[in-house]
Amino acid sequence: MSQHGPLSRLSVLLCLVLPAFPCHAQSRDLDRLNRRIEQVSAEMRRLLGEKQAQEKKLADLEKEIGRIALELRRLKEKIRHYRRQSRQLAQALKRQQQSLQRQRRQLASLLRTAYALGRRPSLQLLLNLDDPAAAGRVLTYYRYFNQAQIKRIEAVRRRLADIRRLQRQIDTARQRLDRLAAQQRQRLVQLQTTRKQRRQLLEEIRGRLQDRQSQLAKLRQDQQRLQRLLQAVERKNRANQESESRSFPARRHELPWPVAGRLVTDFGSRRGTGRWEGVVIRAPEDTPVKAVHPGRVIFSGWMPGYGQLLIVRHDHHFMTLYAFNQTLLKTVGERVEEGEVIATVGRSGGRERPGLYFAIRQGTRPVDPKQWCRPPRRGRVK
Repeated sequence: MSQHGPLSRLSVLLCLVLPAFPCHAQSRDLDRLNRRIEQVSAEMRRLLGEKQAQEKKLADLEKEIGRIALELRRLKEKIRHYRRQSRQLAQALKRQQQSLQRQRRQLASLLRTAYALGRRPSLQLLLNLDDPAAAGRVLTYYRYFNQAQIKRIEAVRRRLADIRRLQRQIDTARQRLDRLAAQQRQRLVQLQTTRKQRRQLLEEIRGRLQDRQSQLAKLRQDQQRLQRLLQAVERKNRANQESESRSFPARRHELPWPVAGRLVTDFGSRRGTGRWEGVVIRAPEDTPVKAVHPGRVIFSGWMPGYGQLLIVRHDHHFMTLYAFNQTLLKTVGERVEEGEVIATVGRSGGRERPGLYFAIRQGTRPVDPKQWCRPPRRGRVK
């Protein structure tokens, strides 16, 4: 048994085995259990809120991932479209360049012919022709043909310039889309990494929430079990209530100790998140444990955290508790007298060394056994 724990199960049990008290004297220990239940419930509400917040963030993140993936898909389609256009323009540019070369060759041929005609005297040219009017038409034809050819060449050049300008625009747009697509891919990788982290966090929160749910369920089961015990003990207390021959309150500082040994844990010392509500007396295993005052056994059995436990009810709502025992020699309902052996020292409840846990209750309030038993000497009692 660990000496420290978040909740004193024994304190809760003691609240439940006491006689009924007015509403204004509610058990402090039962309130402590209720506060613990409320703490766990509050933590569960907080974890549930955090879980819902993380789920919303994860949903928003996945929506953003979907949006960016769709945008990236559209960008890729646009890039493919621009690449097709760029290839088509390259083919058109090649055709126009070939056309320009043909037009230039035709113009060069015409220029050479015109040059050759231009070097011959006009009279000689006219004399060589049968019809002088035909010579004039030939000259005029060459002049008009050259002008038309030059216009066609200029048109081809303009088309080439337009194609190159359009190609530059498409290349610029494609490069911009390539950069944007690279940025979106990087953003997508970042979002996917964040999504993985959020999923891990969400799983951790779900695990913690499940753990708190298990704790709360166990606390509520303990509460219900102890309440049933309270009802049963209350019925027995009312049926078996009897006056005691000696007054427990009158024996302050006079009660004997249940076993001789060294006090190793003081009343009120820290015990985990709470305090010890009794003392621990170190004694050899199998040492007889004796009742310190006449009374009746109201609990005899194993209790989580306290092992073999025996509780004796005395007069004026006092109770004494004996835990960590090896054996219990009395059963519920049996009458015990002062000095009568009721158990033997052990190490039940998970204790590493043998000893006896001894506590006194006045109603719902734990009291220091050193204020009721004979004063110890040099840390030892007998």
